[in-house]
Amino acid sequence: MATVTADSAIAQKIEQIEHAGENEAEGIKVRVLPMNEGLAYYKFTYLILRDVRIVFAPPKNIGFFGGDPDNFEWPRHDGDFTFMRAYVGQNGKPAEYATGNVPFKPKKFLHKILLKSALFYSKNFSRCRVNKSPQWIKRSNR
Repeated sequence: MATVTADSAIAQKIEQIEHAGENEAEGIKVRVLPMNEGLAYYKFTYLILRDVRIVFAPPKNIGFFGGDPDNFEWPRHDGDFTFMRAYVGQNGKPAEYATGNVPFKPKKFLHKILLKSALFYSKNFSRCRVNKSPQWIKRSNR
């Protein structure tokens, strides 16, 4: 019985936080999601931009290099990428598509060096690690 009460209290608090943070007119959406099987909860705030346009996409023969759509062997040498640009209204707020919209200029963005390091492949990568695991790995490899 106590579990149902705790679960409903958590769900109620999540709904309260999400509702308080959202602003549909500004394009802001908030989500609170459980991490590590509910051990911790994180609040994610999104800015929803509705006018996104393709700037560049490589030709199909570059994007489909190798001919195997399920090729997840590394290293992958294909050009499956697309450059897109987001646009906002003249007032800087998210807007539907219009020819008068201007390119979105975020307050923060990835610098070239950060983007470069985010794109490299590491064979030791693990998505399931928690923030304490690097310390544990360092201690266990002595």
